[in-house]
Amino acid sequence: MNGDDDKPKSVLLLAVCLGGAKSNYLQAIRQNLAQCGEHCMPLTDSVFLLDEIEANPGLLNVIALCNRESIPLCALKLSDAPPLISPDAQDVINWLLDRGYSEPKLTKFPPA
Repeated sequence: MNGDDDKPKSVLLLAVCLGGAKSNYLQAIRQNLAQCGEHCMPLTDSVFLLDEIEANPGLLNVIALCNRESIPLCALKLSDAPPLISPDAQDVINWLLDRGYSEPKLTKFPPA
């Protein structure tokens, strides 16, 4: 949880567009985010969940790299509402629950 209140930690969804010739920057982006340790949850090669405060140094390095190399990126803050997540992504669900988020809404429907 985030301090003494009941609000979840501030989490960002970071997406980096690494198509074509820009894909050679993937390792540098991963190295910068690796310094965030448990405060970074990779979803794909170029999409990550980050604890906003604790991952700040790595995030700032990634932003600087992307600005320098003209690589598009987007960082969105998750709301307090329960996220919509595939039930197959249990590691992501656990990561968000550890940060105080509500049980996520699952994307699969029960059998009819």
